[in-house]
Amino acid sequence: MKRIVLILLILLSYSKSGYAQSWTVPGTVVAGGNGFGSGNDQLGNISDLYVAGNGDIYISDITNNRVQKWAAGATTGVTVAGGNGQGSAANQLSAPCGIWYDEEQSVLYVVDALNARVQQWPDGATEGITVAGGNGWGNALNQLSLPNAIFKKDDILYILDGNARVLKWPLDANEGIVVAGGNGFGFAANQLAVPELTGFIFVDDEDSIYITEYSADRVSKWESGAAEGTLMADIAATGTTNVRVSGIAVMDDGKLVLSYSHQNQNRVTLWQNGVFLYDVVSTASGELSQPLSIALDDDQNLYVADANYRIKKFMFEEEEVEEPVVSVATVSNVNAQVFVGSTLPLTATVTPSTFSQQVTWTVQEGEEFASINATGVVTGITSGTATIRATSVANPLIYAEITITVVPCTITVVTQTAVSICSGSSVSLTATSSEESGIVTWYESANAVTPFFAGEVYSTTSLTETTSYWVQVNSTSTACVSNRVEIVVTVNPVPAIPQAAAIQSFEEGTTLADLDISVTGTTTWYQNAQLTIVLPATTLLVNGATYYVTQTTATCQSAATAITVTVCALEISTETAVSICTGSSVSLTASSSQPGGIITWYESANAVTPIFTGAEYTVTGLTETTSYWVQVNAAGNICISDRVEVIVTVNALPSSPAAQSLQNFEEGDTLSDLDVTATGTVTWYQDAELTIVLPATTLLFNGETYYVTQTTATCESDATTITVELLLGTASNKIQDLKIYPNPTKDFVTIQSNTDISNIEVYNVVGQLIISTTSTKIDMSGYMAGMYVIKINTVDGKTTVKKLSKKN
Repeated sequence: MKRIVLILLILLSYSKSGYAQSWTVPGTVVAGGNGFGSGNDQLGNISDLYVAGNGDIYISDITNNRVQKWAAGATTGVTVAGGNGQGSAANQLSAPCGIWYDEEQSVLYVVDALNARVQQWPDGATEGITVAGGNGWGNALNQLSLPNAIFKKDDILYILDGNARVLKWPLDANEGIVVAGGNGFGFAANQLAVPELTGFIFVDDEDSIYITEYSADRVSKWESGAAEGTLMADIAATGTTNVRVSGIAVMDDGKLVLSYSHQNQNRVTLWQNGVFLYDVVSTASGELSQPLSIALDDDQNLYVADANYRIKKFMFEEEEVEEPVVSVATVSNVNAQVFVGSTLPLTATVTPSTFSQQVTWTVQEGEEFASINATGVVTGITSGTATIRATSVANPLIYAEITITVVPCTITVVTQTAVSICSGSSVSLTATSSEESGIVTWYESANAVTPFFAGEVYSTTSLTETTSYWVQVNSTSTACVSNRVEIVVTVNPVPAIPQAAAIQSFEEGTTLADLDISVTGTTTWYQNAQLTIVLPATTLLVNGATYYVTQTTATCQSAATAITVTVCALEISTETAVSICTGSSVSLTASSSQPGGIITWYESANAVTPIFTGAEYTVTGLTETTSYWVQVNAAGNICISDRVEVIVTVNALPSSPAAQSLQNFEEGDTLSDLDVTATGTVTWYQDAELTIVLPATTLLFNGETYYVTQTTATCESDATTITVELLLGTASNKIQDLKIYPNPTKDFVTIQSNTDISNIEVYNVVGQLIISTTSTKIDMSGYMAGMYVIKINTVDGKTTVKKLSKKN
């Protein structure tokens, strides 16, 4: 029996030499078809099938973990492997997939997928023998990983497994060798796009392996020893994708039968020499549901396993027909002769007309003299003869040949091959023939068929980019055509006008060469706007005169820039040295010697773009000494002063004064009595915002917080915070039973004590004495709202200092 394995298939008809081939539709159910189940007349999901020469059908039932044999014409099957539940024991199977029956030795081979092994079950055996794998899942050469398909040839097993490879495994070996794939899952020529538990294989007499690649919609062929596969069926190229090609069977004449298992396909197709022929069983027939494994018996009858838990058989038929013949001729039956560089179209006809008209064109002999494309157009290369063959795609044994003579063409075209112009210009191109009878024709490309102009002189349109034209000569006396000659018209860009200020200032004795212009080409100076009077660059400048300058690159001249010159005597005044503290801001000022001048500031002496325009430029956030440059422009930039550098020296901020954050004091102590270490000038503040300055003579209050900074080189440090507490030992010096009310007060405040008071002093927040009195009732109505300090002295030498709040 001839057997093919696939995942998807469809039935149709096709013809070979002398015969028309077909399979009858509808098919007949020959196994299963009684619904999903485990009975002997039922099948689960079918993963593979094998048809023996006597008509017995071996079926791999993956759902019921068994392999059944259905004898020809039987209505039930017999379990010949497994059937003892899912497991890894010798009498069990776990997801059986590919199967092969050796009819000579009466031995069944079963791919036991989940047990990663292949088992051998002789007829009548109740247990299987592991002959490949069985060493756990993996990708080592003695391991398998979810194997799916098997093919046996002689004493060698070919096994397709989930490592995207095919292993060649001799029956007496402990491991296999990779003969296809093995480079990971993928779509490259050296890879297989076969997911786990998909794909089928077939091995021909030359040991070439055919593999259905489920994810790539293709069938590849790996010749013995090949590192890559070649395409035998590129299904995606037919415009149909995601077909899930599955089963494969190979006919006696080499055609491939393939099943497409996608639920939107449900068909079996026929292919030959990489060409799709037709549907064997079409989608429209409704015969199949997700066909997977397929097989052909010795009579080429087709067996298909589908998702309806059954096997259907489609009978093969051949009908003798008229022997097809291929004939080849030149178009219009002209002589089989072509000139060097010219073309000659050929036609091929296959009779009878009912036979496929597809042919392939090849040069059988004389490839150095002529070539031919896929549509049958011959191109002459050099003088000689070539044999051209047209071969029937449907049957490569049928072909016809024609001998083509390639003769030289002596006519030539005479022309200039390179021309240069400036952008926006046009040019007249001239070409002549080496023969008087030649017709000159012009083309837009080397391979263009239709000329766009005929004649010896062709005037181009205005061109803005380099353009090629092709010209040839056609002989009027013969069919000879000259080689096409390319004429390249190089279009050089017109350079931009020179960049320059329209009004420029100069000093006495200055020439045109001293004017400030920016060009990339060669400059030319003119006296007039019509550019008729050229001036040398050594021409002395005249006050108020206007000059015109152009630039030229690659023979293309730009438009002119006009420059008017004037005398300049402009100065700028500014302070050139300024000192600030780090992080501070500073306003830099400058003035012009002439009214109306525009003052601009720059980051460097040569900077082009100003950073600020105006007489006063404020700089913030400087942390290091920085220079700025300032200049003044007058009268529309025709006069520009020299740039003056302004150096802003940035002095570092001193560190905060060193002091304990909590310090003790005695009654009557002032700020100057606190322990502070500083290298600069000390300043005291009442608030954290440092807005209220306190003199060093300010009296200290218990629990009060003060802020002290130091200043060096005009830079003031951050503040150090000091909170003060009255020493407990001085409590005996304080006045007892002292009352001050009301506090806060709007006008009068009364001081009351059991001890006689000798003197009362009132200080403002900056430490100034504003009231000194012996009266215990003090009038504060004439003072601003705020905080005051009241110092009370008694006749017995005691002193107490209190805060007094004045409100409006």
